[in-house]
Amino acid sequence: MKAVGIFLVVFGHVIRLGGDCGELHNIIVGIIYSFHMPLFFVINGMVMRLGAKEDTTAESTRRFIAKAAKAFAVPYLLWSGVYMCLSMLRYSYKAMDIFKNSISATFTCRGLAPLWFLIALFMAEAVFMLMYLLLSKAFGGRPVLCAAVTAVVSAAAGIVSGTLYNDTDLDTSLKGYLLIALFRLFPSVFFVAAGYIGGDILLRVREKLCSIMLICTCSVLKV
Repeated sequence: MKAVGIFLVVFGHVIRLGGDCGELHNIIVGIIYSFHMPLFFVINGMVMRLGAKEDTTAESTRRFIAKAAKAFAVPYLLWSGVYMCLSMLRYSYKAMDIFKNSISATFTCRGLAPLWFLIALFMAEAVFMLMYLLLSKAFGGRPVLCAAVTAVVSAAAGIVSGTLYNDTDLDTSLKGYLLIALFRLFPSVFFVAAGYIGGDILLRVREKLCSIMLICTCSVLKV
């Protein structure tokens, strides 16, 4: 599934380079861009649920966030530095402006170019796990209910942040960058939560299939 998502991202960017090539072209671009990025967050949510091997505790959540930081946040910072340096070399006549804007974009989690995805994925997973930890204490650790409440809260927060996003002049100010980061964060958490629910459903289906196969095998052996 991740391979499909990667292909769609690359394909979507490539066909956009050709400009407006007619109605069919615009329809294809619209379809791809309607789901190709959410697909990554959904898949990561499913992987999180399928890979969960212990109850959610403060310690397990800390370890998960630390691991996610190493996987996503550290590369985000390193490659943001590389991107900034290359941009400053290419446009040396405005290097200081590039430096200031790059620092602001990086540390507000708005991100530089496609690097926004790395920090958005890290933030989405971290926020989801923290919300899940709080909700698991209230709902007795029931994964679907915890994830569903997280999804609802994230959807509501996404609507609010989207309103602020649309009503604000998104220039290169810190406020504009922060609003962009928030606008990306809450929908991302929603899709991670949706994937987590999907992963839990897959686990339940797998358990039932295993039980059915075991019963069938025992019945055949008895015969």
